[in-house]
Amino acid sequence: MKNKGPTFFALFFAVVFLAAVWMARNWYFTAKLFPLFAGIPGFLLAGVQIWRELTGWELRHNVSGVQMDEAYDDSMDAALRRRRTIRFFSWLVVTAVAIWAFGLPLALSVSLALWVRLEAEQSWLMSLCFGAGTFLAVWGFFTKLFGLGWPPGEILRLLGLPHLLS
Repeated sequence: MKNKGPTFFALFFAVVFLAAVWMARNWYFTAKLFPLFAGIPGFLLAGVQIWRELTGWELRHNVSGVQMDEAYDDSMDAALRRRRTIRFFSWLVVTAVAIWAFGLPLALSVSLALWVRLEAEQSWLMSLCFGAGTFLAVWGFFTKLFGLGWPPGEILRLLGLPHLLS
């Protein structure tokens, strides 16, 4: 199979990341942190993928498909695939609703701790350490170090505690 140049997928992400960095260039420092910290590495990685596709790197190195830890298994039962997909999206939706209700630092920490306990089947100690570490990273790094305030979450706002985690 002959290489036909970069795929639309890699080009699309390169443009999206470049646009994010370009639009954030004149913003205040705290406002442009996320676009810069995500956009610059994202653009560089998309650029590497474009280069690999333009030069035919995968073809020369006998690489096929996406390289991940788990290979796709065609023999897996369709019902099992469906259950796993539903379970994944359930975690995603519940976490998003919890972020809306309780705010990002608290909801993300609790969600991760529960995921480590229930899905990864780790001990409660390990789960609580992951949750506490996530809370300290999100709240401590962004709120305390950079002074970024997270929206408090609707339940905290209704309880009159909007500044509980600020």
